[in-house]
Amino acid sequence: TPNHGPNLEDFPPYVVVKPDLGGRGADVKIKRKGRVRWSPPKTQQPSNTTNWVAQEFVYTGQWPTSYRVGVFFGEALYAWRVKADPSRRPLSDPKSNSKAFKGGEGGGGMSIVSSGRGSTFELIDNPEIISLAERASSAFPKIPLLGVDILEEKPSGRLIAIEVNAVG
Repeated sequence: TPNHGPNLEDFPPYVVVKPDLGGRGADVKIKRKGRVRWSPPKTQQPSNTTNWVAQEFVYTGQWPTSYRVGVFFGEALYAWRVKADPSRRPLSDPKSNSKAFKGGEGGGGMSIVSSGRGSTFELIDNPEIISLAERASSAFPKIPLLGVDILEEKPSGRLIAIEVNAVG
């Protein structure tokens, strides 16, 4: 918030910051945790939010990839994978110590949002992803319809529920 910064002591070197209510990847940025500062969001959402969320950066591969599972009363209705346009410059793994990730050699300023112009959406049937989404939805028993966003960390394969959308 304008008056309170996050405690990022236990976070890895890079974090994702985004408005607490946004949409379509607006204002989603990756930053070194030591450079996280409050600034007014530029998002065009009607919420007029001034608060930000800081999340662990999860590397999903050279082209950002995410999953959305629609859950209705705890049961998945659909699941899809969203993969960024492969014509975009590939994103290096931050653990590789690549200059490209840190801003050198043409790096820096890259979007980590999977959806966008040229991205692909594909229906999937992945029991592990669906199960995680259904478990995450149980934290919201009074909201019947949810969109659960999940990432798969590369190369470990660890699945992480990063967000539950209850609006719209």
